[in-house]
Amino acid sequence: AYGDYCNYVALSHCWGHHQPAKTTKATLDLPKTFQDAITVTRALGIDFIWVDSLCIIQDDPDDWAKEASQMASIYRNAYITIAATSAAGGEEGFLYDRRRRIYKSTVELSGKIRHFFTRCFIDHSPFSRHDKTISSRPLPLITRGWCLQEQILSPHLVHFTSQ
Repeated sequence: AYGDYCNYVALSHCWGHHQPAKTTKATLDLPKTFQDAITVTRALGIDFIWVDSLCIIQDDPDDWAKEASQMASIYRNAYITIAATSAAGGEEGFLYDRRRRIYKSTVELSGKIRHFFTRCFIDHSPFSRHDKTISSRPLPLITRGWCLQEQILSPHLVHFTSQ
């Protein structure tokens, strides 16, 4: 079973309209989303990554049936699942340069207004909703049924968004 012999990362991602990278008998190619996933995997000190469109030979019905039947085991046993949540396709990637964004937060402390400047915005008000603070941009991954099962099956899931 997957995960019995080593730790690995699983990637949950949208293929996009062009499906630019998948394992076939003829080609192999790595778009930005996969490169970013490999970067995160290496940063975690993990040697292996499982990506459906690469690890399943898409034009081989026997391989597809065999591997697709293992989806529950693959995601359940992954050390962590990386969710490329804001990427609509493989060419977009999910590691963004966040150094340029500075957010101004205003808080009242002891009757005085205080301003804080941070690199990421987190709304701590009691009326905030997490689904609104995750990202102001669309999150294509959460609209995909196939990806929903990956997220439900994954015991450890990290979402990467543009914010």
